[in-house]
Amino acid sequence: MEWDDRDWSDKSYFIDARQCIEEHTFLNYEISYLPVFQIGVWLVERVDLAISDAIDEDDDELLFAAIAAFQAAVREFTEEVEFHIRNSVGPISYSGLLSTGNKAVYSMWKGVADLLKPRLFRKPCWLFQLSQTVTADPDFGSKISDAWIYAERGMDRMQIAHSISQDYRELGAKDSCGGKLLKLGVI
Repeated sequence: MEWDDRDWSDKSYFIDARQCIEEHTFLNYEISYLPVFQIGVWLVERVDLAISDAIDEDDDELLFAAIAAFQAAVREFTEEVEFHIRNSVGPISYSGLLSTGNKAVYSMWKGVADLLKPRLFRKPCWLFQLSQTVTADPDFGSKISDAWIYAERGMDRMQIAHSISQDYRELGAKDSCGGKLLKLGVI
């Protein structure tokens, strides 16, 4: 299937993507794009945009189709999803994927945490740690955006973490800690 030509703003894109992921036919090995690119751009980034649009437009069908496709990708392509988000968060704010104020998105991340829960004597993967963080801190997505703005101003990692902690403490946020950004390597 040619994912780059498809309209991702339609729920059928994500219904088809989920089906192809589950049938192991999503990746196209006849093109020069690596699997991490195909999963990252054609799924993760488009899920993010679709979730954001669906929340803004109250389009539950698009929201749930995008979430289902993301969950399938996490199950089948955990490493690719993790690699893409980990290496693009900051420049991409993921305002849709990280909008855990939305109950469906929050539940999605709880499901990701359950799926990726570390087994005995195994270190938790980064995506599991992210899922734990975003479900505990509803402002985490905003903190990422703020961190990027501070980084563009030339602040170092520790200054950014301190400034974010101070900003969110002043706002009365439930969780004002900017240190989670450091722990996850976002800044």
